[in-house]
Amino acid sequence: MRYVYSARFVSSPSILRTFLKSRTQLRDVFAKQIRSGQNVIDVFHWTSLAALEFIGRGGLGHAFDALNLYKKNEYNEYIKAAM
Repeated sequence: MRYVYSARFVSSPSILRTFLKSRTQLRDVFAKQIRSGQNVIDVFHWTSLAALEFIGRGGLGHAFDALNLYKKNEYNEYIKAAM
């Protein structure tokens, strides 16, 4: 069962596009923080939010905008506070 699920999950082009979009957003977040002069970046925090975004887009079909630095919404604030 695991192999069948994995093969379907990996071979889906839409999942790959979703992953690449989340990866690009995460890269942009790191780049903005580095340009702003931050010496330390909490990678665990940001990769957790990237995972939330990937699961939301890939599995649930909903974008939480967890990696958006400028958009604030109630769900994102709750998740950030919980981590």
